[in-house]
Amino acid sequence: MKRLALFLLIMTLTGAGVSYAETNNPIQNFFLGDQQLSGTGLNQVLSLLVGPEGKPGPAGVRGRDGAAGLNGNDGAPGPQGPAGATGAQGLQGLPGVPGTPGRSVVSVQLAIGSTNCPNGGTQLTDGSGVVTFVCNGERGAAGVAGATGATGATGATGAQGPAGTGGGGTSINGTGQISLGSCDSNLTVDFSSLFVSNGFILRKINMNDLASACNTRRISVFFPVKSDTPTIGANPLPPYRYASGSNRDYIDCTTDSAITGMTGDTNTVTLASTNPTVTGAGVYTMSCTVRRTGSAVTFAELYTADIDENIGFQIAP
Repeated sequence: MKRLALFLLIMTLTGAGVSYAETNNPIQNFFLGDQQLSGTGLNQVLSLLVGPEGKPGPAGVRGRDGAAGLNGNDGAPGPQGPAGATGAQGLQGLPGVPGTPGRSVVSVQLAIGSTNCPNGGTQLTDGSGVVTFVCNGERGAAGVAGATGATGATGATGAQGPAGTGGGGTSINGTGQISLGSCDSNLTVDFSSLFVSNGFILRKINMNDLASACNTRRISVFFPVKSDTPTIGANPLPPYRYASGSNRDYIDCTTDSAITGMTGDTNTVTLASTNPTVTGAGVYTMSCTVRRTGSAVTFAELYTADIDENIGFQIAP
């Protein structure tokens, strides 16, 4: 490149020499000697002018900046940088513009048979007068009966009830009419006593004309102790076996098993105790306790003089 530039410079200067050759310009002698431009030794002179490569010249003056180039294509996205730290809490925004006031709704209950709600319902009217009805649905058809649930556990035994309301005889040694409404409305009861050294004791109770509807049930008898008895359980002096007065005792007796085998409405059942012993057909033994103390007693300890005439009866499963 440097040689080409030098050659072009020589050619330029030579051209200058040619332009002055016919006027004998001193520059001609500097390039070509005393020969004219048309001399035959011109090429030889030109060849002699090509010398060795010179040292680089000083840097030229900086040229003007070129025009801006076109935008290059976008490079591929770089990898995502790590997440920055959480910024500080921003300032609270300004309160919003108040909204438009709402419209109140007036509700009116509609009775069954209403024109708009045959099954009743509610009529709603808003502030602009728009009416809306909220009606009750029609009564659905009865569902299929569910399966019978499992039998629940047997409940705890209830407290002892008061004496029954059945009638009693006029005397512990007599006969009376009573009614057991649960299975028999009219039957006869008679008491049998036995004389011992201290007086009469209860021997047995016969229940006559008992209906078969009372089968599989137990019979209970409640004896209240008199408030003015002279003997009180064969103990004429304190401490007495039973209490009398306002807090008098009750003797509760219940058959040990349910009554069974009865047919028709004229059955006889005999209620007795283990002492004194009573045998025969239709005899059911009873267990007796003093309600206040829970102590067990037998008919042999029930003196007729100690027992009040208002005796209660009960028949239940």
